[in-house]
Amino acid sequence: MNPIKKLVEPPNSVLPTSGSNENARPQVLMLVDDPVLDSLYRSRLQKKEHCIVWCDSPDNWESALIAFQYDIIVFDFSFFHADPIDHLVELMNLSPESDVVILSESEDVRTAVSAFQMGVSEYLLKPADPETLAWAIEKLVRKRVYHSASESLNTDLRIFNVTHQLSASESEDKMRSLVMKHLLPLVAGTGAVWVFPPTKSGAPLNYEFHGRETEIGKGIFEKHLRANPSFIERSFETHLTAHPDQWLSDGIGWIPLRAPWMGGIFLYGLQPSIDPNLHARLEFLIRNLEVSLENHRRFIEARQLSYIDDLTGLYNSRYLDVAVAAAIERYQRTQSSFCILFIDIDRFKNVNDHNGHLVGSQILVELADLLKLTIRKPDHLFRYGGDEFIAILYDTELKEAMEKAETLRSQTETHPFVVNDVHLRITLSIGVANFPRHGTDKRTIIKMADDAMYNGKKNGRNTVFIPEE
Repeated sequence: MNPIKKLVEPPNSVLPTSGSNENARPQVLMLVDDPVLDSLYRSRLQKKEHCIVWCDSPDNWESALIAFQYDIIVFDFSFFHADPIDHLVELMNLSPESDVVILSESEDVRTAVSAFQMGVSEYLLKPADPETLAWAIEKLVRKRVYHSASESLNTDLRIFNVTHQLSASESEDKMRSLVMKHLLPLVAGTGAVWVFPPTKSGAPLNYEFHGRETEIGKGIFEKHLRANPSFIERSFETHLTAHPDQWLSDGIGWIPLRAPWMGGIFLYGLQPSIDPNLHARLEFLIRNLEVSLENHRRFIEARQLSYIDDLTGLYNSRYLDVAVAAAIERYQRTQSSFCILFIDIDRFKNVNDHNGHLVGSQILVELADLLKLTIRKPDHLFRYGGDEFIAILYDTELKEAMEKAETLRSQTETHPFVVNDVHLRITLSIGVANFPRHGTDKRTIIKMADDAMYNGKKNGRNTVFIPEE
């Protein structure tokens, strides 16, 4: 059965497509996978003169939104069995100009607040009365009819909705994509280049293209750089925050953002504008983008601090859970195997008992630095607790992981550990486990590496062991 079906069949019944004659009728998409709600709402909604499309399969909702921009979307949070807020963010990125009505079983205030912060129009608790849902849709239809009479007001509302979505976006990439989607129509531009400053002195600029006619845009951008090679670099150096209207002329534009790491936007193919509110709207959009980027960067930094071990500077056990879960998810997508090394210092209690905990702490710091030098940059290293460390080796089979573990063991054994004129010899016992050979979930794969390490200790320490099979 086709998962997308009409509740109300319009004349010459077809699914709506961009440019369809049905655009004059309000287009409503129902993202509901609940037979009770289906029967509850169907008879009431089909009395309306709206074009209603019912999507009852979570497998097809993205294609429905990509194929057509709906006026109103009714989104039942139980449509997806997990992470409704994450799916709401994706929904609003795919259809930023739609009004969204939420149906939710949750009375959690934080969930409702998060939804409203992202710009949803209505939040109804299930089971919402059919008349209540019908009236919520009717109000939004009337609002859109009123706003359509004022194109200027409609544009302002779209930009305002975009700023809500910016604040809810979980990545810088999504923020840039969202801004570009609305910035180009706003300035009637062909395309844009998001430019980033060089990562080091003398290095070239980094940039990515958005919009149509990428090759033409690349030529325009590179021609401008040849004609004025220091213009963009100077903007990054001086942190220019000038009003955008100083940078839009002769079909091109340059909008530097507040901080160099945010980059700047080079626009091309601009048409002369007679909109007196253009620059004010640009200013509003860009400044909200800057705030959202800054807040996101601070959030990431704060989260990273919570994942860092204070003593060694390595990741801690909290981040280990996140990293292993991500590695398992990546394996499910790409079948790329990974290995866990469970590393323990032999007889470390004797070091603390004979030399004091300050010396012991310095040994841990020095060992962490030594391990970091040996582990590849794409791999992750963690202080698991006390004198235990864990390494995740990505895209690695068991034989290669055992070789790496042996390198760590031998380098540690021969390394001169000296703290306050105290010379110490440190050895390691290392357990190695491969995913999915030795475990297919987070808890099991770590335990198998841990068990292998303890077997190594029982067999004389200063060794590399794998799980018994």
